[in-house]
Amino acid sequence: MKLLVDNKTQLANDSINRLRRKAKVMLDLIDNYHSIKLLPKLTSVEDIREFLQSPLEVLERNLLSESKLTISGKQVNFEAVLRFYSIDLTQFKQLVIGSREPLEYYTISIFEETGNVDISVNEKYVQDKCKLYLSNQDEICEYQYIDDLCKRITEFAHKYNYHNTCLNATAKYFDLNFVVDEVTKKWTLKPNLSKIKQFLFSKNLQSDKKEQYSEKERKEREQRINSYKKEMGFT
Repeated sequence: MKLLVDNKTQLANDSINRLRRKAKVMLDLIDNYHSIKLLPKLTSVEDIREFLQSPLEVLERNLLSESKLTISGKQVNFEAVLRFYSIDLTQFKQLVIGSREPLEYYTISIFEETGNVDISVNEKYVQDKCKLYLSNQDEICEYQYIDDLCKRITEFAHKYNYHNTCLNATAKYFDLNFVVDEVTKKWTLKPNLSKIKQFLFSKNLQSDKKEQYSEKERKEREQRINSYKKEMGFT
């Protein structure tokens, strides 16, 4: 069982905007590659994906393949080809650095009519990746218990027109979160997940100590019984 506790909407929006900027850099990188006339065009989505995953490697492989420059029957190296054709990769390398991003966040397509490349952010995928879930059953139980209290207190405060400062003071006193609800757009109390984890950790730690102590007591009791049996000649 998993429990969705936070959509992380702001994080998702920020991530989507950042990924859009990265997509533009990727398109600039593709244009820069195509500006080198010696290189073959990237004509399929597979070509684009391979290129974006390893831009320098693809450029070097294709450039060596297309140039066919040789000295004494041996193909010259990559640096020699760059010098021969006066190819400057400074901007290309800068774009490579600025475009690094896992392609799982993107949908890549090529328009048949124009051959133009489109790189769009898979927003639903990003939003799902940003969502925060709980899977630990103890954490889920504690979260639901506190969340129910938060909803009741928030509902009470809004119903009786208590100022938001009262809710804020409650949040500070009980170590709760004080946030704007995504649906109602009103300030509301939410469980503090860090506090819940801290509470459960301390609880489990105390439980472990009790178990260790009980085990120690059991062994001491067994030793006393065995010692008594030995004295009485029962063994």
